[in-house]
Amino acid sequence: GGCTEVLMAQAIDRQVEATPGKKALAMASFARALRQLPAIVADNGGYDSAELVTQLRAAHAAGKNTHGPVGGCTEVLMAQAIDRQVEATPGKKALAMASFARALRQLPAIVADNGGYDSAELVTQLRAAHAAGKNTH
Repeated sequence: GGCTEVLMAQAIDRQVEATPGKKALAMASFARALRQLPAIVADNGGYDSAELVTQLRAAHAAGKNTHGPVGGCTEVLMAQAIDRQVEATPGKKALAMASFARALRQLPAIVADNGGYDSAELVTQLRAAHAAGKNTH
């Protein structure tokens, strides 16, 4: 993920200001954890997380907060890479790999739904961007 996590973190940050006590600390910690997810996913996918996360932050600062350089992109790219390996992998290992690729493709929709966003619209935009060769949006 990326865009949705940043948007959720920003929404939580706004609520933290009006929340008293320890609950505010827990909320702030959760927002920090959400902001770390794009870098973790990018690193695990073998991408330059520093570059992707700075692009994401710049896009959000410029008001482009409906999709971002990471927002589901990393999961889709990792799923595509796994799909390419599945073709050359024999046996049950290929089935497990294909299942993991399917799970990766579901993550952007799950995160969007949990953030209260229209996952169908966001995932459709993500797939269209990838089909057009825009693999960093």
